[in-house]
Amino acid sequence: MKKENTKMNKKINLNLFENIKTISYHDSINSIAIFPSGNIASVSNDSNIIIYDNNFIEIQTIINAHLNSIIYISIKDEYNFVTCSIDNSIKVWIRNNTNKYECFQILKNIHSKWINQVIYSDNKNEKIISCSRDQTVKIFEKKYNSNFQCIISLKHTQNIFCVLDVNKKNIIISSGYDGTYFWDKIEYKLMKKINVSCYTNYSLSKIDDDKIIISGNIGLINIIRISDMKLIQTFNNNSWCYCLLYLKEKDLFICGGIKELKIYLFDNLNNIKIIQNAHDDRINGLVKYKNNYIISFSIDGTIKLWKIF
Repeated sequence: MKKENTKMNKKINLNLFENIKTISYHDSINSIAIFPSGNIASVSNDSNIIIYDNNFIEIQTIINAHLNSIIYISIKDEYNFVTCSIDNSIKVWIRNNTNKYECFQILKNIHSKWINQVIYSDNKNEKIISCSRDQTVKIFEKKYNSNFQCIISLKHTQNIFCVLDVNKKNIIISSGYDGTYFWDKIEYKLMKKINVSCYTNYSLSKIDDDKIIISGNIGLINIIRISDMKLIQTFNNNSWCYCLLYLKEKDLFICGGIKELKIYLFDNLNNIKIIQNAHDDRINGLVKYKNNYIISFSIDGTIKLWKIF
């Protein structure tokens, strides 16, 4: 990862990382996901779900979609998505014949504390995986009437923020305050735990089929190799990094902190740009949108579209 990458440097004009659209909202934006069509779904502290088209025009608002703040949203395809909330529930949503989304199933009180993340499994999307402040990872499988039922619960010792299904290696990775756990996906047995912590539900990003990057305590950023479940590199961001996004096409990753974005070249871990005052408060997450575009969202209630030239 220390080799020179002059070809990559030529692809990135460091002066042209531009905010081209901003949507202002009245409450903290906690999670955003992208439909295959390019439509965008956002969830926030006000318990609403908003669906935008690819011009960021609002096309559906689901008022009081949960009983409390919605923490995360994960999209399966154009017709299905799931959400999780502080109200300790997961909801499964489907698109009806009027092209509006409606709740198909509610998994109530399946965690005893609020749920930090819920994702679709890579295995034909017949399973979903959640993690919670109650120190458990839970796996749900489609059963009768296409309803999800919990089939197993995996235990940490502290709050869990992120889960990742590495289907090609039959591994589930979960990470939180007490470290990063590697679970065998077939028998759901713990394979290894390493002392690399994460602190938010957007602080783990997949680099490729064998590497992940995690932002942890006091600005430390860690790169882990999946095949041998080993920490291979740590470096200091010199400030808290609340969210990470790796961009394969540019071979760079972006850290979101308090108000600012930091951009790094991955091959040499050099910080090549800092965008100060990117938001007015903590940046909650970053998601890839289209080629050369990313979306950031914040406690300040704004969603921003950025172009990387």
